[in-house]
Amino acid sequence: MNRVKEYIAAGVKHLADKRLVDDLRKRAQLGIIFLLLIAFSVYVSYNFSDRHPEVLNTFIFPLIGIGVFRGIHLFFFSFFQNRYPLRNTIVFVLGILATAAIWGLAFKDIMMLGGEYRTQILMTMVTAGICSGGVVAYIPNMFVSLGYNYLIMWPVAFYMYYFSTMQVAGLLFFLYSWYMTLVVINGNREYWVAIRNEKLLRQQSEELERLSRVDVLTGLYNRRYFEELFEIEWRNAVRRQAPISVLICDLDDFKQVNDEFGHLAGDQVLKITSNNLQAVFRRVTDIICRFGGEEFVILLPADSSKSEALAAQMCRLQEETFISHQGTRINSTISIGLSTVVPDQSMDKEIFIANGDKALYLAKDKGKNRVCIV
Repeated sequence: MNRVKEYIAAGVKHLADKRLVDDLRKRAQLGIIFLLLIAFSVYVSYNFSDRHPEVLNTFIFPLIGIGVFRGIHLFFFSFFQNRYPLRNTIVFVLGILATAAIWGLAFKDIMMLGGEYRTQILMTMVTAGICSGGVVAYIPNMFVSLGYNYLIMWPVAFYMYYFSTMQVAGLLFFLYSWYMTLVVINGNREYWVAIRNEKLLRQQSEELERLSRVDVLTGLYNRRYFEELFEIEWRNAVRRQAPISVLICDLDDFKQVNDEFGHLAGDQVLKITSNNLQAVFRRVTDIICRFGGEEFVILLPADSSKSEALAAQMCRLQEETFISHQGTRINSTISIGLSTVVPDQSMDKEIFIANGDKALYLAKDKGKNRVCIV
């Protein structure tokens, strides 16, 4: 019993889970119509309605009322869920449990009648089906599924076991309800295991996708992803007729660092450079990539004056930064080539990148550690 209480408490907590609420809503939609059809079929079978017209008021009308209410609520479900998520979920759950309570009380009342064996057998069969169907449908939430089960089966089980001469039948209804409880517990556990596995797979997939876009050493975007982003930014600039700038950056004399101090020292310089780039080009729209080796590329939605100012800031920051490797101070500088255009449909974007390369070569020819524009 304590275990069941723990599961119910977990079910109440899970009512705040958007994925669970969406699942329950989808599972509940068709059930409303089928319940009404089945209830009406039982009521008119074997001329039961002629002998007991009062059941119309105690069973059919209440079921129609709660069915109409639930149908209207489901129609406006998304509207209320966006504004009052918790209260909307509570109303939704209460509608399900009220349906189960109406059916359970009507089942008990019909089983109390004398001389209605055919209708009682029919009602028992359809109730067992409705109970098992609802239990499975609402199995994502322990509280709802168990509540549905108990509200349908326990009124008649209590009546037959304690207040009639059919104790065996009451005991069988109890046993059936407890069997459904085991189905709920096991099914709910499997549901949440599947949800956790799904989330884990999605996280792993997202992580793999992220790693495929990122340079492992520096944490910047890699060349392949830069090419994807460049296509997007170029089209945006063409559509908006806005300036776009590319900065081709290359560390000066980086080969000498590797040759003299080793590749570990070179890796440290690359990491420092990555940090400096992110410190200077820190807007969300600034795209920084490691293009390969000691070369970096920055794509900016900015004009040449703004881009040149940022590039000059990067040169100064790189010159002021150093690493300490085995007691030796290692300084580095960077050369930057800048190209800026306001693109149109007829312009070749490859020429735009090539102009950035030309500007970089010009910066190297003029003595390095500087910014040149083409």
